[in-house]
Amino acid sequence: MGTQQFSETMPLIDPFIFDNSSGIGQQYFGNATHRETRVDAILVGQNDTIDHVFNLFFDVAGLTVPLGSVNIPAGSGYLGLPMIDVLAAILPVGSAGLALPSGTDFLASLDVAMTGSSTLSVLQLGGTL
Repeated sequence: MGTQQFSETMPLIDPFIFDNSSGIGQQYFGNATHRETRVDAILVGQNDTIDHVFNLFFDVAGLTVPLGSVNIPAGSGYLGLPMIDVLAAILPVGSAGLALPSGTDFLASLDVAMTGSSTLSVLQLGGTL
């Protein structure tokens, strides 16, 4: 009792895939719900032969706010390499996820488009409050 900051009522697992057709423009991912949401992790992996910079943004009521950028090394999440937790890399050390108001979306962009048939996978983990 009292050891958790939030109590999640419904799990939230939301995948999204960037491919060559996604280009470098901002793409919505995550799920704007009618309830507050806690996001515990945003895991990113990619199978391209080059590193990619993943840029993360909030969209709150049409206002886009940059959160930060993280380098995603080539092959992260594949061939035994771990996926990168972008949220953990952006938030201060010791943070335990984000509590978001209802209707909040995430957006992401890449500095360079995925090459050929390569993909970058995004997995948002959390729950509704």
